[in-house]
Amino acid sequence: MGGGEAVDLARRVGDRRVLAAVLADQGQALASVVLGRPGGPAEAVRASAELEHLAAELDDDRVRYAAEVSRAEALLIAGDLAGVDRLVQRGGEAARARRVAYLGWIPAVLRTARSIMQGRFAEGERLVDRALGVGRRQVGGLAVASHAAQLVFLRWLEGRPEAFEAVLRGKIAEGQGSIHWSRLLLLA
Repeated sequence: MGGGEAVDLARRVGDRRVLAAVLADQGQALASVVLGRPGGPAEAVRASAELEHLAAELDDDRVRYAAEVSRAEALLIAGDLAGVDRLVQRGGEAARARRVAYLGWIPAVLRTARSIMQGRFAEGERLVDRALGVGRRQVGGLAVASHAAQLVFLRWLEGRPEAFEAVLRGKIAEGQGSIHWSRLLLLA
């Protein structure tokens, strides 16, 4: 069954939570590109926008979090950095207003990514640790893995192969996805 057929079926079932789950899957922009899903990033942006509306309608923080993850990925893959900035602003406001700590993690990760992408490495260094602090207790292993990935990317962009290699070897020693981290050692 294709993505469009799954969304159509979820609509016919009439359960908004089922539709949210299907849209969250459709919103995985990176998978859309890698797997060659029809519509690619543009379809992921559309699906993530619909998921955002559905999350607001359901007033469910877990659906809101899934929508934010899907939206962030879709906007980044589509190259819509202004949209990413708006998402960061809205996400931070929502986390404060709703007093739901894990909703603040995605904006923290995106602020870090933007700083690193714009070559503001010292700021990125501070923000990567702050994002880990926001997400470690609430999001757990995903926050730790994201921290490691952003730190590895930062060290690589800084042109510091010894620091890049040290971070990778540390992650391998910790047993954090050692197969994937070891492949990156070739870049050191």
